[in-house]
Order: sequence, then C-alpha cells, then structure tokens
Amino acid sequence: MKALVSKRELLGLVVALHLACGASVFADEAVTPINSVVVNPDSFHRGFVTLKGTVIEVASYGGNDGTNRPLCIQEFTLKDETGSIAAIYSARCQVGEEKAMVLAVGDRVLMEAVIDAPADNMRTSKGEGYGVTAQARKITRLEK
Repeated sequence: MKALVSKRELLGLVVALHLACGASVFADEAVTPINSVVVNPDSFHRGFVTLKGTVIEVASYGGNDGTNRPLCIQEFTLKDETGSIAAIYSARCQVGEEKAMVLAVGDRVLMEAVIDAPADNMRTSKGEGYGVTAQARKITRLEK
C-alpha cells in the first residue's frame, strides 16, 4: 500500500504552515550572539542579522519623515547572555489602524537589524566615537 503523503511532502507542508503563520522554522539557528557583532563589527558592517535579547534601556521621541509624516523613534540597548548593543528603531507612528510598537525596559524581543559599524576615525563634534549600532528593521515581542 502506497503512503498518501511522502515524508518530503509532509515536511514541505509543515514548513509552509510555519511560514504562513509568520514563524521561522530555523529562527533559533539564525540568531547571532550580540558579542559576535561587538567583538568583530567590521565583519557585520551593513549586513543583516537577527538578534534576540532583553531591552535594558529605552528612550522614545518623535520626528517627521521627508513628507512630514510623524515618526516614532526609539533608541535602546539590547542585551543577551553574551553582551549588549545600542539599537535604534524608527517607524511611522500609525499606518491605518496599526500603531508603531512601543518598547519598554524588560521586553524580550527578536530583532532583524542592519549593523552600522563606522570607521574608528569617525567622531562626533565632541570627539566621541560613534560606536556600533543595530538599526532595527523589524521587532517581534517575545513572551517574558
């Protein structure tokens, strides 16, 4: 008797269902430890990474984009068991019924980000280095 569904077809169905629900089948394998980015930022410069951790500091403020639409901007520090990194998240405050995510200290998040690792010789007007920053593109709040 022939099986109604092969193992390969069943695996494909499981993957499709996970993706349809917005989950990544390999999410845990794709998470980059924060210390890996901080120790060798040049290898991650302008590259996409997925980071997972806890928000330990957050500052929120508003602004406008180029077409004068309101932006909600949050600067925060994300910490995992290997280290911490400065991060920034900018999104339109409201698009239709959907409002921008507001982070709070203690939130556990999964974050897709682009790493910005400016050259060591780049300084602010006060002579301070810019440091490594994770520019968040998507943030998902996790259960605590």
